[in-house]
Amino acid sequence: MLYQSHGNHVKAIKTWVKIADGHFEDPSCPDVYEHIVSTLTTQDIDVVWMFAEWALQKNQEVGVQIFTKHQQENNDQNSFGAEEILKFLKNYPQASLFYLEFLINKEKSETEGYHTDLALAYVNQTLEAFSGQDEPPEAGETRGKLQELLWSSMSYDVPAVHQRIMATGLHVERAIVLGRSGDHTQALRVLVHEGREPHTAQAYCHRAAQERSHASGPGDAAGLRRTLLLTLLSMYLCSDALAGEALELLGDNALHFPPGRVLELLPGAWSVGLVCRYLVGSLRETLHRRRMGGLQRALAQAEYLRHKVLWTQASKTMVRVHKGQKCQACQKELTEAFIRTVGGQLLHTSCNTQSH
Repeated sequence: MLYQSHGNHVKAIKTWVKIADGHFEDPSCPDVYEHIVSTLTTQDIDVVWMFAEWALQKNQEVGVQIFTKHQQENNDQNSFGAEEILKFLKNYPQASLFYLEFLINKEKSETEGYHTDLALAYVNQTLEAFSGQDEPPEAGETRGKLQELLWSSMSYDVPAVHQRIMATGLHVERAIVLGRSGDHTQALRVLVHEGREPHTAQAYCHRAAQERSHASGPGDAAGLRRTLLLTLLSMYLCSDALAGEALELLGDNALHFPPGRVLELLPGAWSVGLVCRYLVGSLRETLHRRRMGGLQRALAQAEYLRHKVLWTQASKTMVRVHKGQKCQACQKELTEAFIRTVGGQLLHTSCNTQSH
C-alpha cells in the first residue's frame, strides 16, 4: 500500500503476487488475488500485460476480468484491442470463452468471427462435458447457452457451425442451424427421426415462429408456425409408430391447425373419438374468433356512428365570425380558409394540419 500511494504500482502488485503465491505470510489479506485483479483493471496496458499470464494461470474465470473490466472502466480509451486479447487467450480456453461472451453480450459486437468462435467453444465444451455418451442430455448450462446463441445470433458462420456438429449427438443444435439456413423441413426430420424428441420438435416450431415474429412481424410468424406444424404432423402420420405423437401434437396445438387441412391429412381409418380433443379445441377456437370478429365489427360500427353524429351536429351549427377574429393556433386573422373543430375552435386549415 505504501508503494501504491507513491505511484509505484508495479512494486505494489509484485508484493501482492508474492503473498498470493505463498512466499509472504499475511493473514490480513485473504482476498489478495481478487485485489490484484481489481487493481490491474485500472492500470496502464503495459502493467496489465506484465501480470496477465500469472493472473490467468491462477484462475481463468477471475483473471479474464483484467481485460473485460479494463475496457468497461476505461470506456475503451487507452484499452486493449479485442483481436490482440483473443490471440493471447488461445492457451486459456475458459478465459477465451468468457471474453467472447463479454464481447457479444456486453459490448454487443456483431463481428461474425466472435459469434462463430463462441458457438464452436460452446460445442466443444458441451461435447467434453458429456464425452462417452452417444446422445448428450438436454440438461447443462453450456448447452443451454449454445442453443440460445444459435437461435438469437444472426452473425455466426452457419456452414462452419453445422460442419462441426453434423456428426455429433447434438440433434437440437443441428436442427436450429438448419433452420437458420432456411431448411426447416430437414430440421424437423432431424428432430423426429434422429433426435426422437417429439416435444423438442414442437418447441422448435414455436421458437422458429417467434424468431420470425421478431424479424418480420406477427403475421409472418403465424404463417410459419402453421406451415411447420403441418409439416411435423405429416411426418408423424407417415409412420404408425408415431400416431400417438401426432394425436398429442394436434391436441396441444388445436388453435394453430386449420381444420380443413388437418381433415385432409388424417387417415380415413381414424375414428372421431381419437381426434376428439383436437376437434373440440379447434371448434372452440373457431367460435371464439368468429365472436371476437363480430365484436370488433360492432365496436368499429359504433365508433363510426359516433363520429357521424358529431359531424352531423357540427355541420348544422351556425358559425359566426367577427371582423378581425384570429386563428386560435397561430393568432393571425382568419383571412383565408378555416375550419371549426368539434371543440368549437376556429383554425386555419394549414394550422389544423400542422397540429396533427
